[in-house]
Amino acid sequence: MGMKYEFMIYVAIALVIVLPFIKLRKNQEFKKGVKVANSSFVAKSKTYKRMVFLYRFLVMMVLICLLASVFMTCILIARPYKNKTEITSFENRDIFLCMDISDSVDEVNLEMCESFRTVIDSLNGERIGISVFNGRTVTLVPLTTDYEYVLDQITLLEESIQLSIDVYNNYYMMPDDFTYSEYYFKYVGTLVDYGSSFIGDGLASCLFSFPDLNEDPDRARVIIFTTDNMLNGVPLVTIDEACDMCARHGVEVFALAPDFIEDERNFKAAIERTGGSYYRVDEFRSVEKMIEAIEETDTTIIETVENITLEHPELPFILLTMSLLLYYIAGKAVRL
Repeated sequence: MGMKYEFMIYVAIALVIVLPFIKLRKNQEFKKGVKVANSSFVAKSKTYKRMVFLYRFLVMMVLICLLASVFMTCILIARPYKNKTEITSFENRDIFLCMDISDSVDEVNLEMCESFRTVIDSLNGERIGISVFNGRTVTLVPLTTDYEYVLDQITLLEESIQLSIDVYNNYYMMPDDFTYSEYYFKYVGTLVDYGSSFIGDGLASCLFSFPDLNEDPDRARVIIFTTDNMLNGVPLVTIDEACDMCARHGVEVFALAPDFIEDERNFKAAIERTGGSYYRVDEFRSVEKMIEAIEETDTTIIETVENITLEHPELPFILLTMSLLLYYIAGKAVRL
């Protein structure tokens, strides 16, 4: 325990020493009552002795409470504090959810969104982000530790994907509560007129959304990838090239695909070259296995040490309040 203004301790000690002399000197002066002769017999009575004892006790209480009040006031002005060291540990890992947002992957994406909440619940300081792609890639959520915000965006994605599924199942007849803003939320600028489902571009763009990719090679990085591998158009980067880039930067890719995925053999081989794994949604416990594999990826624990100064005026304040209360009660009884 320390004091921010230590000199106030010396002021308090000086006042405690000086004040009793001032108080005692004032008490020696005759102020009230009537002087009478031959009162010595009164001093011998038990009642008088009891009242004198009570008076002296109350005067002493007044003096002690006054000194305590002055002392506690000085202590409060000195601002007592205590230094506290907090050690915070968190895992040194970044996770990106990268989703092919085309309508054919809606069912897979919806299941992935539901399972992604489990990933978020198990996080311990890791950064997490969301990237969506179709003809163009958009970073929906940059890497962040604001898990509540990520969950809000996941909810909006789920609502948009579910509405897309409902519209498709209803032969593209819009439901009564249809809203364009909700329906198009999942697309968020990914639509172009020269193609769709540019899988390699989407994965490569997500890869380079990791900040400090080259400056911090020890940081674990994971991409959760959903797609049906149905390419429509001419991409800038193929899925093989994108996976090779991920492997060179030490980024593991864990892919989840529907049962109708195209060119499954080559796609799986490309994904596994990154050090990650490939799963099909129709396989038993495929999503759960993928989440378990992600949680088992190598991470390093980083500890941060922070020195915190906490002020503690509680005890001096309580003692000051009690001293003032007793001073008032005793003073009232003595009629000072």
